[in-house]
Amino acid sequence: MGLTPSVRFGNHGADRSKFVELRRQAGGLVLVTGEHAAVYPVPVPAATVYYVLDLFCRAMAMSLEVDKPGRSVSDVLMLVKSAHGF
Repeated sequence: MGLTPSVRFGNHGADRSKFVELRRQAGGLVLVTGEHAAVYPVPVPAATVYYVLDLFCRAMAMSLEVDKPGRSVSDVLMLVKSAHGF
């Protein structure tokens, strides 16, 4: 959405050291994931960025908790926009 040059989701795993990060770059994105010193950058060309962003929105829309329903992808995008003052 062009709101920030990168976004990082971290503190996952048993020892809370796993992360995934998206960084904008010329011609697309770089998806970086890792744990401790093991870091794996994967370039995502502009032609396939839509699919990665769709996957992230769907993951955010899912709810793994029984008592909390998931949100639609539209709801997730609306929350992202509102969090940035749109």
